[in-house]
Amino acid sequence: MTTAVAEPTTIQTNTLAQTLNIDPNTFAQCMQIIQAMQVSMPNNGTVAPQFQLVQVAKPKTERMTVAKAFDEYINAEVIPSGMAANTVKHWRYMKLLAVNYCSGEPNRHGFIGKKIEAIQDLELDDVIKYREYLCQWIRQDGVRKALTALRKLLQWLDMRGFEVLNPGFIGLPKHEKRQIEWLSREEVRDFIDIVKMPRINLCEQARLRNVAICEVLFSSGIRVSELIKLDRDSIKNRKFVISGKSKNSRPCFISKRAEKALNEYLATRVDHCPALFISTQEDKRMTDQSVRHFFKKACRDSDFCKIHPHTMRHSFATYLLEKGVDIVSIANFLGHENLQTTQLYTHVSSPKLQLTHDRIMARV
Repeated sequence: MTTAVAEPTTIQTNTLAQTLNIDPNTFAQCMQIIQAMQVSMPNNGTVAPQFQLVQVAKPKTERMTVAKAFDEYINAEVIPSGMAANTVKHWRYMKLLAVNYCSGEPNRHGFIGKKIEAIQDLELDDVIKYREYLCQWIRQDGVRKALTALRKLLQWLDMRGFEVLNPGFIGLPKHEKRQIEWLSREEVRDFIDIVKMPRINLCEQARLRNVAICEVLFSSGIRVSELIKLDRDSIKNRKFVISGKSKNSRPCFISKRAEKALNEYLATRVDHCPALFISTQEDKRMTDQSVRHFFKKACRDSDFCKIHPHTMRHSFATYLLEKGVDIVSIANFLGHENLQTTQLYTHVSSPKLQLTHDRIMARV
């Protein structure tokens, strides 16, 4: 038994061909082949192939600069998607990298790109040279992010009908192996003792504030970008809620030591600013750069080297791992959506793994 398929009229065929910007004769031949396949398909319970017309954007001939292409993508896709402010900032930096290269002028590092007027003029050789250009002064993961952003942009432009380089032709460098920098619990206490020390040109309120920041970062594992958004009334009963990179909320907690440090700091506040941590000079919310700045000063005044606010987050995760907390719970504490991100911390607890192995294999 065969299934009869209605043959489209010549007018319908020509209309579809014009819509898809295909030669009418070629389109008619394709329709005949599809009809022959459907008619010859036996009705024996097998699933017949399904054919679906996909809407394709009409080709666009408008010439678009690299800067305008990035701006349109950011305004149409990134911002309306509700991405975090840092994600929008990241995309604008990706735009800056590409625009600087395509300007053909030396950048602030002295490296010169190639003059490219429009995004349609970008060729595979240009992408290869762009990668070489970036590799001279950016880490491998940074180069990967820049090329990934370019691929997404080209894919979006291609879907809109612009004749651009096939994004599938752009290869990406491998992820570089990250070395997690962390402190033991004793080293964290030593570092906070350095921060506690009185200093010239540092008022008592700022000193207590810096100590409280260190305690909160280590006991909660939050990011510095999340820390500076906290308000005075955010933490109740040593618990608060954070909306991280993915906009998904997660509960966070601080220790009694951190709670005590916060209370000592807040007792010195006489302002009406709602922010939990403020600049002592202007009574306004601290920035992430301000937090990083006092970490650098503490390193200069001690034997510690390259300790950043994020080091406290790494130290928090490592400490939990060493205490036997499962990796899924650690991922929840840190707000990681991907367990592979959390697994970066597993290699630092090799002494504990060896003890576990020795205990299990003792009688083998």
